[in-house]
Amino acid sequence: MEDEKKTKVQSAIIGSAGEHLVISLLLRRNFIAGLAPQNTEDFDIVVMSKDGQTLFPVQVKTSTKKSWMLSKKHENAIKNLIYVFVRFSDDMTGSEIFIMKSNKVSEVTKLSHQIWLKIPSKGGKVHQDSDIRNLMMDSTSLIKNLSDPKKYLTQIELDFIDSHKLGWIEKYRDSWDIFK
Repeated sequence: MEDEKKTKVQSAIIGSAGEHLVISLLLRRNFIAGLAPQNTEDFDIVVMSKDGQTLFPVQVKTSTKKSWMLSKKHENAIKNLIYVFVRFSDDMTGSEIFIMKSNKVSEVTKLSHQIWLKIPSKGGKVHQDSDIRNLMMDSTSLIKNLSDPKKYLTQIELDFIDSHKLGWIEKYRDSWDIFK
């Protein structure tokens, strides 16, 4: 019998699945929600309260890893923007949802990238800056290869890593109350 090859799901499909999952969950919570027009720059979904009085732009980031890829633009908070981070299991049958305001995403993105730039790579070379950023479920992965992180980082940066170690994101799990 021939071995079955595991088919990798395309990233565009993973992203679309995340957006549709979030819309479904919002509709089930009695919000009006739909996809924003294609190529809307800063958000993917428009959410409105049932009475039509409150509008929320939402950006959905979806991954099957323990981090979400962002870009340099995410270092700047956008008023009223809400991020919904969807993490699918490898087989795409399970999901986790984490919901944050833009200012928190901006803070975490900016500081974690600043730290990444200061830390040498596995080969000891300096990281080259780029527009790619990551929001990680465990920021201690930034320093896992360092014997002495204090050699490279300030106390503020070390405190950030400590406060954003595995588990920090749990307070944002299913925090749908942000939409009230």
